[in-house]
Amino acid sequence: MRKIILFSAGLFLIFLQCVYALDKDKKVDFDGEAYYLAFSDKIPSGGYLNQYVREGEDLNNCKKLIGVYHFPNLSGPKQAVINLSAVIAKGDNQEKYKIITGDKGEEALIDYFTWAEKEPLIAEFNIFRYVKRKDKQGVIAFQFCFRNYGPLTAEYNNAFNKNRLRWIELMEGAEIPGLLEYSYKTGN
Repeated sequence: MRKIILFSAGLFLIFLQCVYALDKDKKVDFDGEAYYLAFSDKIPSGGYLNQYVREGEDLNNCKKLIGVYHFPNLSGPKQAVINLSAVIAKGDNQEKYKIITGDKGEEALIDYFTWAEKEPLIAEFNIFRYVKRKDKQGVIAFQFCFRNYGPLTAEYNNAFNKNRLRWIELMEGAEIPGLLEYSYKTGN
């Protein structure tokens, strides 16, 4: 289960110890809300990850997160969703997921809900939209995450049920933010 949460959040828990001030110059808008760069680094596959949260939140407490990731070793979006769905299928709580692929194989989208059954209790609804990089060097993933800490609340469930299909439609039509190839750790 924890592997799924780590993967779905783009290595989110690995970087919890790295708390940085939000970079107000690097902003992404989604669903009428502004998200500011909270973390950027190189990932083991050689790509980069960028994670954005809303003002007043950080990576330790965000209820919503936007992620942009580069996976240079993936051949295409379909491979990316197959890989993620295989990780989801191994989960302890049998998460349900849905895959949508474009006609030409240039895009794929997966959405799923996952949760931890042990402390810390975290539930997440994730949407990952994968697109082939224009330079043909791997895949870019665009993520929206809606998170709950502690036992599930009626407020979270109502927001999830009300917005799930709308968030998926927004992700399908959204312009994917540019990838920042920058590491907060090294300053490069």
